[in-house]
This record gives sequence, C-alpha cells and structure tokens, in this order.
Amino acid sequence: MSGPAKAKPIPSSDWWTGLLTFQGANLYNYPLSLKGTADGLIVSYTSLGLGSIDTRQPMSADIPILVSVNGISGYPSVSDYSDWTVTASWSSSSVTFEATMGMCMPFV
Repeated sequence: MSGPAKAKPIPSSDWWTGLLTFQGANLYNYPLSLKGTADGLIVSYTSLGLGSIDTRQPMSADIPILVSVNGISGYPSVSDYSDWTVTASWSSSSVTFEATMGMCMPFV
C-alpha cells in the first residue's frame, strides 16, 4: 500500500483486494474486467456467459486495452480507496501512473 491508503485499515474482501496480495490478479468490477500488471492496467469487459462466450473465462477473449505510460516498472500498489473505488499506483524513479477504478463504473 502507498499514499493515503497506508493510514487506512486493510479491507479483507472487496472486489479489488487481489491488488494487495496477488501480482497480476484479475479484478471484476462489472461491467469491466481489469488486471494490474507490471506493464500497466489491462482493461476488458466481463463476459456474461452468453452465446459463444466461454463461461470458464470471465475476462472477455476480445483484445483488451493496455493503459500505461512509458517508464513504469513493477506491479501496482493500492494508493487510495473508498467504499466504491480504488486507486492503483505504478511508479519508477522518473514517472508515476495512477488509475482509479470503481465498482459498476464503465470507465477507469
């Protein structure tokens, strides 16, 4: 954890707590599927198991979007959160990148 999140209690079962414990954890905030990686934030949509969509893979098989900036390294830390949102932060010696994601929000 980093930033303002350091002073807050650690939640144990929120949709984004995988960011605290698993590098590259899949996050499902519906309708989006997200994954924090060392390269940035992978954004896709969550499969609902309809039609030809593979229900074993909740993250869509369509080509995802990688949101990032040049120069980041390492997996994200949680820098802030509220009841509905979480902000993940990537940083290196010269650049910082933050992404705020919210439950049931179709944007990042």
